[in-house]
Amino acid sequence: MVAKVLIALFALACAVGAVAWFILAWSLIRVPFNAKPGVSVWGLRGNPLNVMLKPELLSTEGLALRQRALKALFFFLVSCLVGLVAGVLAYAVVP
Repeated sequence: MVAKVLIALFALACAVGAVAWFILAWSLIRVPFNAKPGVSVWGLRGNPLNVMLKPELLSTEGLALRQRALKALFFFLVSCLVGLVAGVLAYAVVP
C-alpha cells in the first residue's frame, strides 16, 4: 500500500514538473519580447535572456512573465526533489 502511494506521488511530481517546465520555457521565450521600448535586448552581452536579470528593463507584462518564470522554476525544482525522494523510497519499500 505504501509503495502504491509513493508511486502515485512520483507520477504526480513528474506531471507537475512537466507542466512547470513548459510554463517556464514559454515564459522565458516571451520575456525578451516584453522589454521596455528602446531597450536593445541583443546588446546585453549577446544573450536576450539577460534582460531577466535586470527588472528595470522590463515592461509591466515583462515583470509578470519574469515572476511567472521564477515561480515555475521553483515548482519544477520542488517537483524534481519530491519525485526523487518518492521514487527512492518506493524503490526501497518494494521487496
